[in-house]
Amino acid sequence: MLDYHGDCVALSEFSSTLSGTSFSDPAVDGARDRALAAVAAEDGSALLGAFVHHLLSHAASDGVELTLLERAADLWTRGAALCDELGTIRADLEAALDDPGASGSADRFNAAAVTAQDLTHRANVMRTEIDAFRSDVLEFRHLPPHPRQQDVTSDGWDWGNLILGRRTDAFVRALLGRAQDPQTLAFAVGASASYGVNVAGSAFLGHAVGGPRRSHRHRDRLACNAVGSWLATHHAAAMSPLAMAGRVTFGSAANPALPTPVELLIGDALGDAFDLSKTLPVPDLQVGYRRLVEHLTLLDGFARPAVPAPPEQVWMARVLADPQSPPPSLRPQEFDVKGQDGGGVAVQYGPSSTGSGSPDDTDSKEVQKACGIAVAIIILVDLLQAFVQCVGQWANHHPCTFWDNMLLKKVWEQDPPDPHDPTGPKDPNVNVAGLTAVAAAPQTAQLVWMLFDAHSQIWEAIDRAYGFLAMTGLIYPGHLVTMPLYAQLTSLPSDLPWPHREERDPENTYHVYPTSALEQPMAAASPFLPGALPDTYLGQATALALELWRQGAAGQLDTQNRDLDADRGFGHVCWATGGSIHDDPVDVVLLNYGEQ
Repeated sequence: MLDYHGDCVALSEFSSTLSGTSFSDPAVDGARDRALAAVAAEDGSALLGAFVHHLLSHAASDGVELTLLERAADLWTRGAALCDELGTIRADLEAALDDPGASGSADRFNAAAVTAQDLTHRANVMRTEIDAFRSDVLEFRHLPPHPRQQDVTSDGWDWGNLILGRRTDAFVRALLGRAQDPQTLAFAVGASASYGVNVAGSAFLGHAVGGPRRSHRHRDRLACNAVGSWLATHHAAAMSPLAMAGRVTFGSAANPALPTPVELLIGDALGDAFDLSKTLPVPDLQVGYRRLVEHLTLLDGFARPAVPAPPEQVWMARVLADPQSPPPSLRPQEFDVKGQDGGGVAVQYGPSSTGSGSPDDTDSKEVQKACGIAVAIIILVDLLQAFVQCVGQWANHHPCTFWDNMLLKKVWEQDPPDPHDPTGPKDPNVNVAGLTAVAAAPQTAQLVWMLFDAHSQIWEAIDRAYGFLAMTGLIYPGHLVTMPLYAQLTSLPSDLPWPHREERDPENTYHVYPTSALEQPMAAASPFLPGALPDTYLGQATALALELWRQGAAGQLDTQNRDLDADRGFGHVCWATGGSIHDDPVDVVLLNYGEQ
């Protein structure tokens, strides 16, 4: 199944093609005009129709993914605010130290010191939340196994998977046949566009992944989001997730509700296409709709904070005055080599070649003792606590014991120590004379530099956290999409045998093309050539959608229920297994149009 961007772009392509197509049957021409008028008048309903499979998937899900994304968004917002606040604290401290005799400088310095200590309280709380969140994400419960891969018969499939692998053509026809007004007609047209793009686009995904979603759900999610980000960058009709959320929101933004005519249309169409006595109960469509809107909204909430500004030139000159004594750094030299926030799951996603580095026996789930942003917070907390203890010594012209006050004097050899819990903000109560002494202390320039260093580490850790969220499939890669990890999935590989069976250790290997045994009988993943880019499939997608729509308008029936996951390759019909999915070869049983 494609992502939101894929479905959004498909709707635009289909509408454009439908607008430029003339039909020999006047009745079909009339239906075309009504369909285009409905999409123009009810563009939100049309886009929601393109998301119908997402709506049903959200309705049938356990909500784990959305809960994880909510936690991620909350931590991200607080972390970005912490980073920005640290920048303000640095600016106030440096301004006060630049001109300690100026009116208000001492008060500004004292206030910044108190604010800095309060920041350490909040940062310390975040550390445990971040570690717990990272551990939960790496369980990958947001990517549950496909029921087909567990040998569950279709009567036990959740609706998110059932709507992709059974009676797919019939469902869209039922939507088109029952649409009676502009809103429901626009919804049905959107569903038609989504049908075509999922048939063709999922074949592209399977080709890039090396096998179908059911066998490679981790890698498939990575590919799905990468292709979505590619389309968001390269297609004129693409919209941001927040803009898409706004378009499909009905009712108030605070309490969106699926319009009753659309809810009834979906329910009736499901009843037409499926024997509901042989399926799980139809899930709550209102719940699915609210989750869909929230999901889209949350996906747009991961903007990076401003890049830290370096200290003013006067401080840089003091720090760099002695070439033989480089500025101090609190950066650990060796830490969390595997499973970092940026690489995630034993992966380096930087400028190395695609799939470089071989996963070893170090399971990513075992390397969770402190992720990048938590480490940066420990450094910041320790630095600020040591700073407060030294201010009084500097102000009284005593030698600074700054380094002795640091828990992190030595580069960590194993686990980072846990800094003492702050006991509450302490006002340095530095006056003008004291601040003048602090500004003149030789270690003050080091402090200014170290605050910049810690600020930079916080920013870099947040940046790596974005990589972690993208790598685990919770958010789009966005600006990272050109990096080798994602670029391997937006340009098709050489024509290799297909499909591969599931990997033995997918959590640690999904970043590379599978090396598992081939699933027999082999198939052709797609008709697309090596090196093809995501927009390659849009032509086939539109042609499939147009033919389905045309037959619906003409009252004809000469299409098939196609597997929207392209589970056995491009254009394959819905199918069942005669035995176990793990048989070799798999007994592929093609389903007749009326079978589910």
